[in-house]
Amino acid sequence: MKGGRIPIHIMRWAPADYVNDPFVRLLVAEEDFATLTFYHLVLNWSHMEGGDLPADPRQLAASLGMRRHRVVRSLQVCVDAGKLKVNDGRLYHPRVVREVKGELTYRAEQAALGRKGGQTAGRGRPKETIGDPLIEDRATPIGIDRPAVRRAPAPTPAPTPVVPPAPPDGDSHPPVLVAWSREACDAWIARFGGTAPGGQIGKALKPLVDRHGWSEVATAWRSYLTQTDAEYASPSRFAATYGRWSGTAPPGTARESSADVLRAAVAGGLKGK
Repeated sequence: MKGGRIPIHIMRWAPADYVNDPFVRLLVAEEDFATLTFYHLVLNWSHMEGGDLPADPRQLAASLGMRRHRVVRSLQVCVDAGKLKVNDGRLYHPRVVREVKGELTYRAEQAALGRKGGQTAGRGRPKETIGDPLIEDRATPIGIDRPAVRRAPAPTPAPTPVVPPAPPDGDSHPPVLVAWSREACDAWIARFGGTAPGGQIGKALKPLVDRHGWSEVATAWRSYLTQTDAEYASPSRFAATYGRWSGTAPPGTARESSADVLRAAVAGGLKGK
């Protein structure tokens, strides 16, 4: 990793985000497995290398272990789709950059906590009476072998409840705490099973809940889930067509094909997971 720091070998891999990404689904549907392999390798290697890779096709091919002509073609496909970005001769994926930054911040915080704990032990009680403050690091993702890593624990913050906005008429009654995001995820799981894309659901539904209230949005959300197949379900698509499911706009008459849905999602700017 650049700068002499320890490489980031473990990342918070989100399989549901990856396999449900419209861009990935389109590559599978079109059997473009060369680009699919290239994209997956770029995500992994850029994460280990600190967030980015060389954009030069020759250097990039050497980093990924792929043939140069395949790298040239696949790189163009990913850049044209907006999945990968090039800046100042470096290739990167925005989400990977955020994840790496978060991991480095976490490391710095844990190092500071470790130093603070050592200073407290030296000034106060004898060191042997304090006990071992190190614990095993965060849970290992399923399917990834990971050696035990011991780090100083961070304080666990109390969960923040979701509080609806105060009514516009100035009602002085205290607001009722409504965990609408959990109900939305439960509805998804009840319909499709597996793990709900909580981040996508919260981001897409929050503006609707703020505007219309959860009761109205919940009815439309359940209607959408009931009428949508798993491979086409998308919180962003629900938000974009909210009127159809809430009854404020007539439903469309044409039936979308799977290819139409995938291409429309990619063209609409849905980014990588």
